[in-house]
Amino acid sequence: MTSLSSSLTTVPQGGNLSVSDTTTNIGVVLAGSSNTNFYLSINNIIDPTDTVIGSRQIGALSPSTSSLATTTTTIPANLALGSYYLGACADAGFAVVESNETNNCWVVDSKIEVVSVL
Repeated sequence: MTSLSSSLTTVPQGGNLSVSDTTTNIGVVLAGSSNTNFYLSINNIIDPTDTVIGSRQIGALSPSTSSLATTTTTIPANLALGSYYLGACADAGFAVVESNETNNCWVVDSKIEVVSVL
């Protein structure tokens, strides 16, 4: 992940959140197809307990190339109200063999407030 953002800072439970990201192959060989997952987390570290809110398919990437997209995700209707960090992890299913598997996630510094539906 080399960039991640959302134009919204508040979203209702069950609402949609548009997420823009860039996934980049920083390696020197072709990276096969993979998925990038988007998360909401109560802290600034993505882990298996975080809530997946969506994903997108990334096609094979040549060295030093990127895939940029905006994806509409959905906030679970039963997600607890509160402030969350927006995160994303490239190669979420570990489909691509990499020399460094620890640089695939990105977390946005600002938080998104999940509020009740009015």
